[in-house]
Amino acid sequence: MCKEVIYLAQFASAHARARAEIYLNEATRPEFDDDVPAEELSMFETMDERWFAEHLIQLSDTQLAWTAEDEELDYGTIVSPLDLGAESALAIELYEYDGPCIAIHAVEDGEHFMRFITLMYDDVEKDTRVEEFNQLVTHKVHTLGSIQAILWLQDYLANGGDVPMFVS
Repeated sequence: MCKEVIYLAQFASAHARARAEIYLNEATRPEFDDDVPAEELSMFETMDERWFAEHLIQLSDTQLAWTAEDEELDYGTIVSPLDLGAESALAIELYEYDGPCIAIHAVEDGEHFMRFITLMYDDVEKDTRVEEFNQLVTHKVHTLGSIQAILWLQDYLANGGDVPMFVS
């Protein structure tokens, strides 16, 4: 299953952000681990089997956003920015499973958690809230574009926006 993933990552410094850009960009990523300094080997290994960034945008000295396709069915979605040296990250996965679905991952203070995933609960009220939020985020991606949508989501979450995630 191939999915689009939208990333937003915050780095401690401009230097850390610039190093991450090297490994995200097809034109600058080294081809062989022999070409990589020992202190960056983990960055190389993280990205060696991943897709290159498609729309890589520097938002500030310490912040990057990018989109990529990803075939991995694991938590590599959010691990990749951390292994590239990010201090925090937010990611939206867009995939198809009986219709458009999303998953939102975040890392704050070194802890990974899933903020949202399209799940149905066989409960009309819960399912309605999940579907409405799924449609809201999907609509933002399609109308604003991927990068603007993740910036919208960051602001939405920072301002206490409701995310219907239920413990079953």
